Amino acid sequence: MQHYYFHLTDGHVVIPDEVGVRVADLEEARAGAIEAIRELRREGSEANTDWMGWWIEVTDARGAVAFSIDLGSISGDT
Repeated sequence: MQHYYFHLTDGHVVIPDEVGVRVADLEEARAGAIEAIRELRREGSEANTDWMGWWIEVTDARGAVAFSIDLGSISGDT
């Protein structure tokens, strides 16, 4: 199991994930990040423009960036 953190950022402001998730591999972390984006977009559908220019930056336990996903690239639909 590996530990990853899903930080929200716009390149200037960072909303850190201080808990993170334990997953089997990077693909499971990617699926979790996509689901987190979908939840954000569903919960604030009228405020989606507030998230324009933001992304989830997924880091490992050492803080190294594993990947990032633009919040605008994922729809709120399941």
